[in-house]
Amino acid sequence: MVGFALRPTVTLEHAGAAAECQWRWTRALRLSGSQEEPAQELVLSERQEYTPDESDVGHALSVRCLPTRDGTLYQDSLPAEVVTARVASSEIEGATAGLDIVELRSAWTAAECSRSVA
Repeated sequence: MVGFALRPTVTLEHAGAAAECQWRWTRALRLSGSQEEPAQELVLSERQEYTPDESDVGHALSVRCLPTRDGTLYQDSLPAEVVTARVASSEIEGATAGLDIVELRSAWTAAECSRSVA
Protein backbone atom coordinates (compact mmCIF):
# COMPACT_ATOMS: atom_id res chain seq x y z
CA MET A 1 0.00 0.00 0.00
CA VAL A 2 1.23 3.49 -0.82
CA GLY A 3 3.12 5.07 2.06
CA PHE A 4 3.80 1.81 3.92
CA ALA A 5 7.48 0.81 4.03
CA LEU A 6 8.37 -2.65 2.73
CA ARG A 7 11.36 -4.36 4.30
CA PRO A 8 11.99 -7.99 3.34
CA THR A 9 13.80 -10.34 5.67
CA VAL A 10 16.17 -13.04 4.49
CA THR A 11 17.92 -15.99 6.05
CA LEU A 12 21.56 -15.95 5.05
CA GLU A 13 24.12 -18.74 5.10
CA HIS A 14 27.83 -17.97 4.76
CA ALA A 15 27.07 -14.28 4.16
CA GLY A 16 27.16 -11.01 6.03
CA ALA A 17 24.17 -9.22 7.52
CA ALA A 18 21.09 -8.43 5.43
CA ALA A 19 21.97 -4.73 5.52
CA GLU A 20 25.27 -5.55 3.77
CA CYS A 21 23.58 -7.37 0.89
CA GLN A 22 23.00 -5.80 -2.50
CA TRP A 23 19.30 -4.96 -2.86
CA ARG A 24 17.31 -3.93 -5.93
CA TRP A 25 13.63 -2.95 -6.03
CA THR A 26 12.11 -2.84 -9.53
CA ARG A 27 8.79 -2.80 -11.31
CA ALA A 28 7.98 -3.81 -14.86
CA LEU A 29 7.80 -0.94 -17.31
CA ARG A 30 6.05 -1.53 -20.63
CA LEU A 31 7.08 0.94 -23.29
CA SER A 32 4.21 0.01 -25.58
CA GLY A 33 0.73 -1.42 -25.18
CA SER A 34 1.80 -4.80 -26.53
CA GLN A 35 1.70 -7.65 -24.00
CA GLU A 36 3.97 -9.76 -26.25
CA GLU A 37 6.97 -7.45 -25.91
CA PRO A 38 9.12 -8.13 -22.85
CA ALA A 39 8.84 -5.48 -20.19
CA GLN A 40 11.85 -3.47 -19.11
CA GLU A 41 12.53 -2.97 -15.43
CA LEU A 42 12.43 0.41 -13.75
CA VAL A 43 14.86 0.46 -10.80
CA LEU A 44 13.10 2.01 -7.81
CA SER A 45 15.67 1.60 -5.04
CA GLU A 46 18.91 -0.14 -4.15
CA ARG A 47 18.24 -0.25 -0.41
CA GLN A 48 16.68 -3.00 1.69
CA GLU A 49 13.61 -0.91 2.47
CA TYR A 50 11.28 0.67 -0.10
CA THR A 51 8.14 2.75 0.39
CA PRO A 52 5.73 2.61 -2.58
CA ASP A 53 4.34 5.90 -3.87
CA GLU A 54 1.39 6.79 -6.11
CA SER A 55 3.36 5.99 -9.29
CA ASP A 56 3.55 2.34 -8.10
CA VAL A 57 -0.25 1.89 -7.76
CA GLY A 58 -1.45 -1.06 -9.83
CA HIS A 59 2.04 -2.48 -10.33
CA ALA A 60 3.62 -5.53 -8.72
CA LEU A 61 7.11 -4.83 -7.36
CA SER A 62 10.10 -7.12 -7.39
CA VAL A 63 12.89 -7.14 -4.82
CA ARG A 64 16.15 -9.00 -5.34
CA CYS A 65 18.78 -9.69 -2.69
CA LEU A 66 22.34 -10.65 -3.58
CA PRO A 67 24.21 -11.84 -0.47
CA THR A 68 27.73 -10.60 0.16
CA ARG A 69 30.55 -11.68 2.44
CA ASP A 70 32.69 -8.92 3.91
CA GLY A 71 31.07 -6.50 1.44
CA THR A 72 32.12 -8.62 -1.55
CA LEU A 73 29.74 -10.30 -4.00
CA TYR A 74 31.02 -13.78 -4.86
CA GLN A 75 30.20 -15.75 -8.01
CA ASP A 76 28.70 -18.55 -5.92
CA SER A 77 26.23 -16.15 -4.24
CA LEU A 78 22.66 -17.20 -4.94
CA PRO A 79 20.16 -14.35 -5.21
CA ALA A 80 16.76 -14.37 -3.56
CA GLU A 81 13.88 -12.66 -5.33
CA VAL A 82 10.23 -12.11 -4.53
CA VAL A 83 7.40 -10.33 -6.34
CA THR A 84 4.79 -8.45 -4.33
CA ALA A 85 1.09 -8.17 -4.96
CA ARG A 86 0.01 -5.07 -6.86
CA VAL A 87 0.45 -1.85 -4.92
CA ALA A 88 -2.83 -0.36 -3.69
CA SER A 89 -3.65 3.27 -3.02
CA SER A 90 -3.90 4.30 0.61
CA GLU A 91 -7.09 6.22 -0.16
CA ILE A 92 -10.38 4.55 0.70
CA GLU A 93 -12.73 4.67 -2.26
CA GLY A 94 -15.93 6.58 -1.49
CA ALA A 95 -14.57 7.88 1.82
CA THR A 96 -14.78 11.44 3.06
CA ALA A 97 -12.03 13.65 1.61
CA GLY A 98 -8.98 13.81 3.85
CA LEU A 99 -9.63 10.43 5.50
CA ASP A 100 -6.28 8.92 6.46
CA ILE A 101 -6.19 5.11 6.60
CA VAL A 102 -3.00 5.18 8.68
CA GLU A 103 -4.65 7.32 11.37
CA LEU A 104 -7.75 5.09 11.31
CA ARG A 105 -5.68 1.93 11.72
CA SER A 106 -3.58 3.49 14.49
CA ALA A 107 -6.71 4.55 16.38
CA TRP A 108 -8.31 1.10 15.94
CA THR A 109 -5.13 -0.70 17.02
CA ALA A 110 -4.76 1.50 20.11
CA ALA A 111 -8.39 0.83 21.08
CA GLU A 112 -8.00 -2.93 20.57
CA CYS A 113 -4.72 -3.05 22.51
CA SER A 114 -6.11 -1.08 25.44
CA ARG A 115 -8.90 -3.59 26.09
CA SER A 116 -8.24 -5.73 29.11
CA VAL A 117 -8.10 -9.48 28.66
CA ALA A 118 -10.04 -11.55 31.18
